[in-house]
Amino acid sequence: MGDFFKTAFYDGGLDPTSSSARKSAWRDIDPTRKESPTNNAWNIDKGLLTGDLRQIVSKLTWELPQTLIGNLGSHGLNIAGFVNEVNHFKGATVLDTNLSGGAFSLGSYLIGPNGFKPDFRDHLFVHEFGHYLQSQRMGPLYLPFVALPSVTDFYLVDKLFKVNLHSTRWNEANASKLAANYFDGKFGTGASGYFSGSENHFDRNSFVNDRTSSPYRNPRNEGFNTRGNPIKSRFHWSDVPINMLFNGGLGLFGFLFNK
Repeated sequence: MGDFFKTAFYDGGLDPTSSSARKSAWRDIDPTRKESPTNNAWNIDKGLLTGDLRQIVSKLTWELPQTLIGNLGSHGLNIAGFVNEVNHFKGATVLDTNLSGGAFSLGSYLIGPNGFKPDFRDHLFVHEFGHYLQSQRMGPLYLPFVALPSVTDFYLVDKLFKVNLHSTRWNEANASKLAANYFDGKFGTGASGYFSGSENHFDRNSFVNDRTSSPYRNPRNEGFNTRGNPIKSRFHWSDVPINMLFNGGLGLFGFLFNK
């Protein structure tokens, strides 16, 4: 509905002075055209019902807070014209957007930069899928223990003080660990035909270890993955105020399970 009003009254869909403006505006709302705003909106909502039955029920109950925020946030980005394409993978809804500066996840909604697709060769996607795995496990605890501390840490600590602590926070390292195990089991050593160095299988070693090149190129940027995703966390004094703010300090216990 938001796409309709935007097209009609903002993009010139009802402009009486220009037939070309009207034609161009309504072209973008064509629900049959992949990557049109309306098609994107449909796929954003379709994501609520993708995955197996357990995942669908979980999104609408156990994970409902982050599901609602993720869905509404995704629609907001789409209405604002930032969404290029929407895909689905194993219960997750993956948004390819024009946003820069990495990716973020809100429950089953994974939002990334231009070219962000559900492909294990993109290790950024793999890590973000790890956050969806966390959401399925943690349910209503996901926002105060993972999402809010993660955003605060990245933008307030790393960006402000120009440090690189984000990937070793327990919630980030845990997401990487869950993702590494999941993709290795499904698409790596646990998959049929796997052999070390295969371009057609997920490489856990290069995902986990820094400065280790993947045997395949990342389709998003055509380069080899060389940036590792730590699966062991490291405590920093700034973890104390961040966790005190959002979860009363209980999040600090996460370091005990992700050493």
